[in-house]
Amino acid sequence: MLTITTVGPALGATIEGVEFDGDVVRDRDAIRAAWIEHGVVFFPQLHPTPDQQMALARALGVPESHGDFGDDTREYERVGGHRELIEVANRPVNRADFWHTDATFREEPPAGSILALVDVPPVGGDTMWLSTAAAYDALPDAIRTMADQLVAEHGRPPLTGTADHPVVAVHPESGRRVLYVNRAWTNRVKGMKYTYSTRLLDMLYDFVEQPEWTIRWTWSPGDVAAWDNRSTQHYAVYDYGDYPRMGHRVIVSGERPAGIS
Repeated sequence: MLTITTVGPALGATIEGVEFDGDVVRDRDAIRAAWIEHGVVFFPQLHPTPDQQMALARALGVPESHGDFGDDTREYERVGGHRELIEVANRPVNRADFWHTDATFREEPPAGSILALVDVPPVGGDTMWLSTAAAYDALPDAIRTMADQLVAEHGRPPLTGTADHPVVAVHPESGRRVLYVNRAWTNRVKGMKYTYSTRLLDMLYDFVEQPEWTIRWTWSPGDVAAWDNRSTQHYAVYDYGDYPRMGHRVIVSGERPAGIS
């Protein structure tokens, strides 16, 4: 029987009792609903096979193949014969030790990611997530009213393309409003002088990164985390030196973020 337990006040839940029928996960509707409601869900020590991890991904959306979200030419180790499932290991190019939402430089950023940790360092290596919906809800009224009307450019040419997204996006399924800017990919607020844009974005980054709407997960081998890229940011803490840390990741396709109509 599926057991869903809330683990954080702003986001996060564990899901236990997951069962598979071949390459299909049972209770997929309940799992998907928990994913949307809680932003990130954890499957402790699930130890999924590649086929099972792909089944989890299909329960949440449509898996897509990597070129790291289409933005570079890196070659990845494919897992279990699935072109969508890749190995991510402790290499400088793979470290994500900064707050970010995945690939917002794309016109249609991924809706989410499913990561299974295989090798876990003996100390350190936690991952943190934050709720961009909780952060938006806590904004002062005057700042919220201003942010609702703004559009920002995302991207890092020539490494990536660029895309314009609303500073406040509406989650396509929950309907919650989220602060859709992040230090990794947001360049500037459109129609605003550089100095003012920089100051405003720094203020929004500082606000969204407050610990009140974060959760931290300490991994065990076989743990799986699935996060909704449309309502969260994440930070992979790099505090484990040269110890091995390796996992398998698959992403699911998303849609173009929509602003307030």
